[in-house]
Amino acid sequence: MSERDPLEPFDWKHRIFLLFDAPESVDRLRAAEAAINERQVLWFVTGGDALETNYAGELPADFASRLDAYRRSRPGTIEVVLIGKDGGVKSRDPKLDLEALFARIDAMPMRRAERREQAGRPGP
Repeated sequence: MSERDPLEPFDWKHRIFLLFDAPESVDRLRAAEAAINERQVLWFVTGGDALETNYAGELPADFASRLDAYRRSRPGTIEVVLIGKDGGVKSRDPKLDLEALFARIDAMPMRRAERREQAGRPGP
């Protein structure tokens, strides 16, 4: 993991949902597993001292605290951050709206290209 950016190892491989102070969202994320996997999304949910994720690999002990670099809201306030495969922040929201996040991802040029590729159609 990068000392500067804990999410850098996931660049160009995954989109990221960061949910701060939103442990109640985990069940909704797990229920949307198929749509999340289709869009190559990793999610990290913080709440209290806990970190929950769909990432199966090892994470450093300080990973959750290093995610705070992405936070703009004050502690105790829910914030949902969407990060694209390029590592850039694409949106920040005060609640988890999976349909809106999926629509935002599906409108991204890289995602549109992935869908064309999956369907066996040539690019633009």
